[in-house]
Amino acid sequence: MKSLRTLSTIACIALIGLLSWSSGAMAQIDQYGFDFTLDDSDGNPVSLADYDGYCVVLNFFATWCGPCRSETPEMEALYQTYKDDGVIVLQAGVDETVASCKTWKNTYNLNFPVLADTGGHEYARYREQYIPFNIVMDRARVIHFRDVGYAAGITRIKNAVKECLDMAPLPPKDVTVQYLGNNQYQLNWDTVFESDVASFVVSYGPDEY
Repeated sequence: MKSLRTLSTIACIALIGLLSWSSGAMAQIDQYGFDFTLDDSDGNPVSLADYDGYCVVLNFFATWCGPCRSETPEMEALYQTYKDDGVIVLQAGVDETVASCKTWKNTYNLNFPVLADTGGHEYARYREQYIPFNIVMDRARVIHFRDVGYAAGITRIKNAVKECLDMAPLPPKDVTVQYLGNNQYQLNWDTVFESDVASFVVSYGPDEY
């Protein structure tokens, strides 16, 4: 007779498979990733849009998933390697609670957000059948990589991250021009990255503007 844990695991896999084909269009490579808002391990809402301008690694996992347990330390290592370059890792626990995500984050000493996809609704929108499920999105939220499973590390994920980082950065947003007098104009903007530079002054001759 199969153990209760084995039957529970089979039931979870079947549920995830049912959810994955029950709703939503499948966001493929070169399409935009779905925005979402989920509670993190402290119960605070986190949206994908909060990280517009970042290269995002979105990792769907479950606490009962052995390959997810193997992959998670490598996700932390990836984050530590590339976080200063504008990379964020978001882990989303399929059918997990805020409490289980908090335990998971503490167990693996994770420094990136771990989100509770209670009910698996965000996972279902991508219409996948297996976990771990990984998506890499560029700074404009365009998908460059999506794949399931964990075999021999996360080399392909790292390569996708490097590809996104090699792309040209997004242009500044909300550029405004302020006239300072004496043919000087100050350009101001809200940057999509953390930056110490948010404006500069340009001087024009009387016939140049």
